[in-house]
Amino acid sequence: MDRALALSCLFLLLSPAAAAQEVSEVGRLQVLPGYVMRAPTVVWDGARYLVFFESYPDQQPGETDLYLARIAPDGTLETGDVRPLGLGGATLPGSPRAAFNPTSGRTLLAWVAKDGVLSDIAATTLDFDGAPSAVIALTQTAAVELRPTVAANAYGFLVGWAAGVPNGGSVVSGRRLTAEGQLIDPAPVSIREASTAFENRPFVLGTEHGYLFLWDEADADVDGFITTVTSSAAFRAGPVLRLAAGAERQSGLTAAPLGPRFYAVWQDFRRGDLPDAWGVRLQADLQLDRVPEIVTQVDGRTNEPVIAGDADGALVVWQSLRTGRTRGEIRAGRIDTAGRILEYPGFEVISVDENVYEHAVAKGPDDQYLVVAIEDTVLPRIVYALVESGLSAVEEPPPDAGVPEDDAGTPPRDSGSRDAAPVDAGVADAGMQAASDAGFPAPGASDEGCQSTPGTPGALVLVGLWALIRRRRG
Repeated sequence: MDRALALSCLFLLLSPAAAAQEVSEVGRLQVLPGYVMRAPTVVWDGARYLVFFESYPDQQPGETDLYLARIAPDGTLETGDVRPLGLGGATLPGSPRAAFNPTSGRTLLAWVAKDGVLSDIAATTLDFDGAPSAVIALTQTAAVELRPTVAANAYGFLVGWAAGVPNGGSVVSGRRLTAEGQLIDPAPVSIREASTAFENRPFVLGTEHGYLFLWDEADADVDGFITTVTSSAAFRAGPVLRLAAGAERQSGLTAAPLGPRFYAVWQDFRRGDLPDAWGVRLQADLQLDRVPEIVTQVDGRTNEPVIAGDADGALVVWQSLRTGRTRGEIRAGRIDTAGRILEYPGFEVISVDENVYEHAVAKGPDDQYLVVAIEDTVLPRIVYALVESGLSAVEEPPPDAGVPEDDAGTPPRDSGSRDAAPVDAGVADAGMQAASDAGFPAPGASDEGCQSTPGTPGALVLVGLWALIRRRRG
């Protein structure tokens, strides 16, 4: 253990511990007797949680509509309960995604509009009472458009999706709208025109001046990528960054604010058929100030990690399917603003008698989050739980200007074939150097020093660390 690690451990010991998290009882939504519920998504509109989902009578998917449920911060359903939005008809709506814009007070809802084997992306805005405006056709092509994703910032909205192309591949595309829901871009814009890979599973996030756009690409391998999109008059994507080259397979990237930075998570298959959740912290300009790290690993599968967060911390939510079990449960882990992962195995959020999946999470008021998922009963239905995270902003460990040169070169976590490797190698080097300069632990360092057992006197640990630092100086 070197001096940089000692200082990091000292910081962890002296930092105020996060309060314990609290999880509510599991609630359930009901549409009508005999109705199936699928594909929930959730946003916070400043006053309550808006849960959108698709639903249809059992065995009659041709009657699918999108529904809205409004859940108060105390977990109760608002007056009006669960109601259809009337967006079905000539096409079948599915896979809803939404974002709330505080500038206009409107929520943009986007979905896949299926017409036989083809599909387009459509959208509408809703006012505070949940009344939808006219439907906006974001695409009108003889192709297959899938997986919409929506983000908002002070200037408007961005909708992204995966668009089918004639050669059988897929490209990620997007289109911006104003905060009131008027189209800005005259036509959809592909993020990478020259890409020959199969681009899939896009995710977008609003930032102060633009948007983050994430996706995975299947070529010889499956890697995760991220870029920025401007809010200015012309749709312009920035440099493309590969988040973790060399991993076996990465998919399903999502991102959230984490204090003044951002944190991206994904499902990572470097253990073969047993995926884990991995993540990395980013600056607003996409420079990595950490290297990719494991967020959770269990004896089994960690499926579809998603993240939500704000200035006080973030919550990662996933489906945990342990080896030998057929019933998954929804678990979560917290990350504080110093980038510390507080629960590697996570804590239980939704565990019921049936399998639960298709989970989503939204940040609400104070330190609260709402987690929703599908309970796989005879007629699948939505279950939900509130999480009081106990998180608040903490200070970063100070950069260690006095680290000797041989210590400053300590390899980053999981170096070698697992390093973060952007398309522009210079960005990778800059990000890894930032991690080294900040004095973050080296690979495997968390196995020594910082992992004190319960009951270890804090004073003895501090004395040991101080003795180590003095010895290194001598």
